[in-house]
Amino acid sequence: MLKYILLAALILFVLIIGVFYIALAPTIRNQSGIPAFKQWIGKPLILQHPGLVYIHPKGNYSFYPQVLTERRNGGYQLAYELPAGTVITIRSFKTYKNNAGSGSTSLYALGDFLTTDGKKVPFEYDWTYRKSIFGDIDMEKLPPAIWQKTGETQVDNDF
Repeated sequence: MLKYILLAALILFVLIIGVFYIALAPTIRNQSGIPAFKQWIGKPLILQHPGLVYIHPKGNYSFYPQVLTERRNGGYQLAYELPAGTVITIRSFKTYKNNAGSGSTSLYALGDFLTTDGKKVPFEYDWTYRKSIFGDIDMEKLPPAIWQKTGETQVDNDF
């Protein structure tokens, strides 16, 4: 009898741990099929502003270690400086949802560019979209991306 009680307790414990894991594990979704994003996938895009590519440290979640941004970040190693006019290619768009803690969602453009010596460098571009479960950081539209021209239609965040 004790053997069956211990077996039932062990099964219940494993089920509870499994439910917590499923509920709290990050969620990654491919958003490349959304019409607003399809217009940029696989086409050469020209940076409208200078870009900086930093090496993302291990320990933080990232799709690629190279992160394209417009902002200076003194804490990370600068790998490339891309002048306005640099051609990049977006390969896909993905969302990363942190189900534990903040419950925020980030939208990433994943792509690559060619260095002056012809080397293809993959990168991720965090489009700085954050949607909190508390609703305090929600935006109706995404901010203009580094490749969008001034006045170009901003993308809705209804994905």
